[in-house]
Amino acid sequence: MRIVHVLTRFLRAGAEENTALTCNAQVAAGNAVWIVHGRDHDPRALALLDPRVQRVCVPSLVAPPHPVKDPAALIALAGVFRRLRPDVVHTHQSKAGALGRLAARISRAPHIVHGVHIVPFMDVGPAEAAIYRSIERLVGRFTDAFIHVAPALKAACLEAGVGRPDRHFVAPSGMDVAAFRRDELPDDATSLRAPIPGRGAAPLLVLMVASLERRKRHAEFLEAFRRVVDATPDVRLLLAGAGEEDAAIRARVAALGLEDHVRLLGLRDDVPRLVRLADVGVLASAHEGLPRSVIQYVLGGLPVVTTELPGVGAVVRHGANGYLTSAEEVGEMAEPLIRLLEDAALRRRMARASAGMNLDDWAAERMCERIDEVYRLIGAGGEGKALTAACSSAFTARSRAATAVSP
Repeated sequence: MRIVHVLTRFLRAGAEENTALTCNAQVAAGNAVWIVHGRDHDPRALALLDPRVQRVCVPSLVAPPHPVKDPAALIALAGVFRRLRPDVVHTHQSKAGALGRLAARISRAPHIVHGVHIVPFMDVGPAEAAIYRSIERLVGRFTDAFIHVAPALKAACLEAGVGRPDRHFVAPSGMDVAAFRRDELPDDATSLRAPIPGRGAAPLLVLMVASLERRKRHAEFLEAFRRVVDATPDVRLLLAGAGEEDAAIRARVAALGLEDHVRLLGLRDDVPRLVRLADVGVLASAHEGLPRSVIQYVLGGLPVVTTELPGVGAVVRHGANGYLTSAEEVGEMAEPLIRLLEDAALRRRMARASAGMNLDDWAAERMCERIDEVYRLIGAGGEGKALTAACSSAFTARSRAATAVSP
């Protein structure tokens, strides 16, 4: 098959990692695969791709709505699809999902698939939600299949009348499950666990793995973490991720006097090891699909404190292996976090509960198998090779750079 994946941005976030694994498995299975992405892309993220996955950059494809660039992106995408003649156009993310599917329709692509990593009309204002629902209903009319990373996202789309009910499928976001179960620590573990200046004990470590962007609400969480530090001084927050909010977050750390208690680690390639080192995993997002980082915390046997996001209750059982707090008020995260840090027995009990959960459904092999099945159900599979066997080999492509192709 000839398969084209379309994303608005290609940074180091969940949707991009999910898509990279899919592309690598598809190209390893003998398909011709392209990634079409917009202006915003990170070379470190693109290095996750197998070199055989070809790239096309459409500079006019940007995340914010734009009266000039959006029509230009639509025309450019349609031109790319006419040139590449894909059997499947598989879109991801909201802007690329709408423009990509419309361009696929215009260019008469045989099969159109949309990966739902987040629902754009959830957790936004009424007017914005109404606009996004209308757009999704429009492009949903000619979408052959929706592949959701969590059942809650499927339910939200069906409730909003997006697409036909028989066109919606679920494939949990795939990852290297085994890596999070290995007892391996990061190379800088001793430094990260070093005592807080002026204190003698090794600190407990709270880990947040999240791109540094506004909707992850690092700044708001730091306000809550100030209260945590006041109650339990021997604690350090590790922020793993990169993004446009880096400078603002550093300024907030300084303003709150948390320099000794917070480390910004930047983009890390050893997240499984960081998870194994940490004592508690946290996430403060305002809205997104079922976040990969929460799955990873649980895979690594961590207690979790997170805002209540769509589908997160499937892996974080309130009071059993963590705590769910209101997505409306990040400050509510302070109290359960303090409780966990002060009570070692509680941490151990919740850690055992996380470690005991069966999360094999999130294995990359399972995700690839389900996507392959969806393609075949809509008639796009042909006689191509199944992806399942190829998916495990896709992990080896993470450190190899992709080659660029001009649009």
